[in-house]
Amino acid sequence: MKKHHGQILEEQVYKSGQKKQEVAKKLGVTRQTLTNKFKTPNLPLDFILKVGKIISHNFYEDIPEMQKLTPLQ
Repeated sequence: MKKHHGQILEEQVYKSGQKKQEVAKKLGVTRQTLTNKFKTPNLPLDFILKVGKIISHNFYEDIPEMQKLTPLQ
């Protein structure tokens, strides 16, 4: 069964200790847009990579599909 990407992102952003507002700002989106992404079951993998870079989290173990991608530098 495929994992809910948005829920995984929300959990890891929370665990990172960074405020949603700051993560959203670094992504170039509003806080509300980020909150809406947390409700989305299937997010683009490149978006997940960007969030991972911002919060210093490797989502490769959380989301198996991520293993197809090369990490952002």
